[in-house]
This record gives sequence, C-alpha cells and structure tokens, in this order.
Amino acid sequence: MDKLRLWGWITLGAGVVLFLGGGGIGGVEGGGVSAFGLLCLIAAIVLWVIVAMRAAKSGSVMRSSRNAADQRSAMLYGEPYGAPSVSSVPPVPSAAPALVVPSVPSAPASPPQPVVAAPPQPVVATPSVPPATAPTPKRDAKPALKPYRLLGGKYPSTEVEGEFARTDAIVKAVGRRPTRDEEIILEDVSAYLIPEPTNRYDANAVMVVLNNQHVGYLSRDDAAIYQPILTSIVDAGFAPEVKARIWIVAREQWEDRRKLKIHANVRVALDAPHLIVPLNEPPAAPHSILPAGRALQLTGEENHLDVLTDYVNHEGDGYALGTLTIAPAARAGAKASVEASIDGHVIGKLTAASSEHFIPTIRHLAMQGMAAAAWLRVKGSQISVQVTVQAAKAHEIPETWFEAPQTIPSLHGEATQSEPMWND
Repeated sequence: MDKLRLWGWITLGAGVVLFLGGGGIGGVEGGGVSAFGLLCLIAAIVLWVIVAMRAAKSGSVMRSSRNAADQRSAMLYGEPYGAPSVSSVPPVPSAAPALVVPSVPSAPASPPQPVVAAPPQPVVATPSVPPATAPTPKRDAKPALKPYRLLGGKYPSTEVEGEFARTDAIVKAVGRRPTRDEEIILEDVSAYLIPEPTNRYDANAVMVVLNNQHVGYLSRDDAAIYQPILTSIVDAGFAPEVKARIWIVAREQWEDRRKLKIHANVRVALDAPHLIVPLNEPPAAPHSILPAGRALQLTGEENHLDVLTDYVNHEGDGYALGTLTIAPAARAGAKASVEASIDGHVIGKLTAASSEHFIPTIRHLAMQGMAAAAWLRVKGSQISVQVTVQAAKAHEIPETWFEAPQTIPSLHGEATQSEPMWND
C-alpha cells in the first residue's frame, strides 16, 4: 500500500508539470507533452482510488478480526483479546521462591509445587468515604498446594484452549520470546490443572498453569469430565500435576510485516478420568514404589474375589497400589515366589519365573526397613477379576531410583502448606 501511495504522488506531480508546461492540448509543439501529462493525471486518480479502496477493506477486515477474537476469547473464559477489563484482572503477586521437591516414582508421582486462587475478601465502605474514592479490597495470598502427579498420561495429546489470548504468559513460561520464524519446543514440562468454579463463562472451567503462568484452559467438554475429580484433589490440599508440551513461534503479521505475532500450542498428558487416581491409599508402613514396567499377569486371583471385588470401579478398570512380598516355598527344593497384596490382603502371586525378577528388589528394600510397593492394574467385574503387576524388573531399575524412597501422598491425609507457586 505504501508503494501505491508513492506512485500516486509521482504520477500526480509528473502530470501537473507536463500538462501545464506543455501549453495545453491545443498547443502545436507541446501537444504531445500535454497529452502525456493528462494521462499521468488520470493514472494518479486511478492509483489513489485503489489506495482508498484497499484502506477501507483493510480496516473492515481488521475490525472483523478483532470482533471474532473478542468473541472467541469470551467463549474461552478469558477477557476479550486486546481489551481486558481492569476490574476482572487480579494483581500479580510476587514470584514464588524456588522449591526443592523430592524425587517421584516414574509411573504416577509427585513433583514441584503450585497454588490456587482464593476469592478476595469484601471491604465494607464507611459512610465518610465516597464510593468513588473507596479503597480497593486487598487480595489475600493464595492458599498453598502440594503437587500430586496424576497416574497414566504418557503422551501430551490433550489440547489446551485459549492460548491465543495468553501468549504473553506462554512467553514467560518458556523463558524468552522467539525470534522471527524461530520455533521453541519444550517437552515433558510439569503443568497443573486447577479448577476455577468462579469462572463467569463456565463453572466447570479448569485452568492450565505452567511454570507459574496461567497459559490456557481445558476445553469445555474435557473440563466438564475432569473437574469433579480434580476438585476433590484440590480440596485435599494438592495441585493435580501432568506432563505438558509447549510449542511457540513468532511469525510476520499479514497486515504489517514489520511486526511479529506469537503463535503457540500447549498440550497435556491426561489419561481417562477413572485412571488418574489410585483405587486405594498408599501403604501406611514405610515403602518405596517400584518404577513402572511391563505388565505381568498374576495367578490365583479367582481365589481372592472377596477382596478384589471391592477394588473394581464402575468402569471395570483402575490402578491400585499394592505390595510385593516373598512367599515361602511350597516344598523343599522349590523356588520361592512373590505374592501381591492390596491393603494387607493377598490377591494373587507371580509365577516362579517372573518372581525371580523382583526378589532382589524386595530383599534390598527389606534391608532398608521398607516394603516393595508396585502399581497393580485391576480389571474385571463382580464375577471375574484380572490383576497385572506393572513394575520394573531388578535389572531395569535406574540408578536414580535408589537415591530416595519413591512415594505418593495420601489424598485423605493432611497436606502440609508451602508458599504460592504461580501468578495469574
């Protein structure tokens, strides 16, 4: 458009000079020059008409784009893009201090620490203070939460919505702004799913918080499914944690190539709702959870249906945290086997061949005064139940597992409080 304006001015100037300098169309010697000047004037008029039409069209497109962005932003629970309401934007608290989080088991576990927003306390204005000058209510500090790693969710495949309205927060979460056409990808970062029942657009809204930044929301459909169980975790004093993936790039804007626009995509790893929390509480005795491994079928579950049916959920599929112990040999010379128990009740055993892969780990933990805990997948109904042990064999355990006991917190116990971990 700038080039069209330039050519419009050039042709207009040339037309005026040639037309007036040529003595008019009727001149004999300057007739040709005057005719060319007239053509330049006509060309200048055409160019300026084109410039005016393009400017009007560009303004209309930009207005419609802004309107569409505003409407979409409102539907995704946030303020209209580019025009946030001052009254609805909370002040940003100071950044949280760095926290040291104990190591966690590789299947489901518990890492870094976040927070949930608490509603501001109402302030009653006194008669002596006019409403217009009444002091702004002071926002209370957010209640602290401890992280709780949700089970399953190996791959970040669940889309987060509303990133287009929170690109500044995503840039802060990444740590820097990308250069022109540079793509930044962060894999396996921790994100927290925090229910937001006070959201004015959707009472089922679930915030996605990443590196202390609110980067988006779960979709309406996903939020309606997951919010009840996420709320129960938050009510117990924990912040539901999942793995996430961030992609961010800076591209030229079509209306102005001198400016860059941030495009981003955030995904989280979420398993089905009935698979993200265990069917039981962790063992009360000291223990360490074995890393996740390939599933191995238990035998003899049919002899323990009276116990197992209590752990079959409505979906007929779930994870329980059990313990592995070495059972004495049935007869002299026979190989020892490994029994699996849930909450102190035996529910089956591994074959002798499979047991050999876990006996060294069980003995190692016993020397430390701890039980060997493992994830058990319980599938079935009230008449038939199958259980698999999902734990790493002794030769598959990484060195980092030996550094500290691997545990998960109880959702029904008291959670200790810590400092806030993110900003809105």
